[in-house]
Amino acid sequence: MALDTVKVFLLPTEPVYSHIQKLKLQLKEKIGNFFYWDYEPHISLIYLKVEQGHLEPLVQAVEKVVTGVLPFDISLNKITAPGRGLIFVDVEKSLPLRVLTNSLHQAFKDYLTGEKPQHEDFEKYLRHHITIGNYIKGDNYDKAIKFLASASVPDAFECRRIVIYREDPETRKNILLKEFTI
Repeated sequence: MALDTVKVFLLPTEPVYSHIQKLKLQLKEKIGNFFYWDYEPHISLIYLKVEQGHLEPLVQAVEKVVTGVLPFDISLNKITAPGRGLIFVDVEKSLPLRVLTNSLHQAFKDYLTGEKPQHEDFEKYLRHHITIGNYIKGDNYDKAIKFLASASVPDAFECRRIVIYREDPETRKNILLKEFTI
């Protein structure tokens, strides 16, 4: 059974999008190219594997959920380094973000294959964030943390864009299926 990886991202608006991109570029200049994969600044809402042939119903499910969503503010916290070579901008928990994420997970539950564990209480395991760096190893991780210690991030942005991607299995590049403006 062939599977597609499907991702639903919330994209930051300007100036946050450019600010995060700039931080990532500065970090690359400082310690080299450290990304195992490098995606645009985003907050992951859904990341799952589904049987091929289910993409159109999933896009329709996202559209149905997003149609009822009004723009809302996303508050950003500080830059954190939770270990394992990861560096994030933490996103403050909020009711609108939680409702959006829950609604998407409910809409997708019929398509889950079980290959990627999905917890009934997934919210307990969910930590909304924007990734600045991943899989940074050894001394480079320490250098990255030190470099970003004095970096700042904007306080907030308005949620206006949600995208759904299919990941190309060979290149790991995201292929846009649809973009939604709310």
